[in-house]
Amino acid sequence: MGKTSIRKFSYLDHDIEIIRERCNLPDISPFEPRLGIQVRYGLKFDGQLTDWSDFVEATDDEPSANTLAELGLRRARELRKKEATVVVSPAA
Repeated sequence: MGKTSIRKFSYLDHDIEIIRERCNLPDISPFEPRLGIQVRYGLKFDGQLTDWSDFVEATDDEPSANTLAELGLRRARELRKKEATVVVSPAA
């Protein structure tokens, strides 16, 4: 079905975007199709697609999106902390 951007925001000078990918549920067997849609979410951090959630049925998708948004926030905080701990020597 396709990929769609559903959230975009900046946090601590990092661009974070949540992407939703939707597709039909896989068939149970060649004789038993399943109706419905499954989704998964991707985390785009500073322009790089870095993480994907597992596929879940569309009715259970909001927790997956929130988990990846929190992952993006955590990654931005960790990078900020690393930048703050880098100390430049006065002799350099």
